[in-house]
Amino acid sequence: MFPDLLAFGPPVAVGLWLLLTGGSLRRGHLPHVDFGVPLYSVGHSLIVFLVVFGAASLLARRFVLELLGWLSHILIDIFTHSFRYYATRFLWPVSDYRFNGLPWWTPWFWASTYAALAIVYFLLWRKGWLTRAPA
Repeated sequence: MFPDLLAFGPPVAVGLWLLLTGGSLRRGHLPHVDFGVPLYSVGHSLIVFLVVFGAASLLARRFVLELLGWLSHILIDIFTHSFRYYATRFLWPVSDYRFNGLPWWTPWFWASTYAALAIVYFLLWRKGWLTRAPA
C-alpha cells in the first residue's frame, strides 16, 4: 500500500483537513496537491525500491524482508495498469518506459481476483489456520 499512500495520501490528507476545519472543498473533489501525483513514480519505481531496500538492509545488517510487500505492489501494478490509467513507470528515474497492462477493473479480471482471494481464504479457514489459539 505504501506506493499509493505516498502518491495519494497528501491530497486525501489535505482534503480531510479542509473538510474538518470548514475550509473550501467542493463536494466529492480532492484538492489539487502538486507533490502527490509526481510521488506516484517515486513509490512505484523498482530502482527506488532497490536503493531503499539495499540501504535498509545495510543499516539493519539483514535483508529487510518486510519491504517485499512494496516490491510485490510494484510488480502487480506494472501488469494491472494500462496507458489509460496510471501506467507504472517502474524504471523511473532512468527511463520513462511503461507497460500497457490489463486494467484491474476489467470485469473478468476483477471477478477472478476476488474469487481467488475467497478460495485462498476458504482453504486457510478449512485448514484451521484462521482460528484463534486458546488464550
